[in-house]
Amino acid sequence: MPKSKWKKKKKKRKRKKKKRKKKKKKKRKKKKKKRKKKKKKKKRKKRKKKKKRKKKKKKKKKKKKRKKRKKKKKRKKKKKKKKKKKKKKKKKKRFGL
Repeated sequence: MPKSKWKKKKKKRKRKKKKRKKKKKKKRKKKKKKRKKKKKKKKRKKRKKKKKRKKKKKKKKKKKKRKKRKKKKKRKKKKKKKKKKKKKKKKKKRFGL
């Protein structure tokens, strides 16, 4: 009989541990000091975007030239056959009949 008592105690301990874990996840802290720092960063980002736009225009021109080179390789030129003209032979007239 002592074996059955030990098994019952182990099951009760497992149930208590699951309930304690759920209560710890609900705690959250809010900070209001970060809002002032975000406003200063937005003004600096606008100046950086103007420099990036000039670099993007140069990259687009290079991509257009690469596309034209690929199309020329795919096109096959057909060779035209030259027709030979037949020369007419002139018959010589013989006198002395």
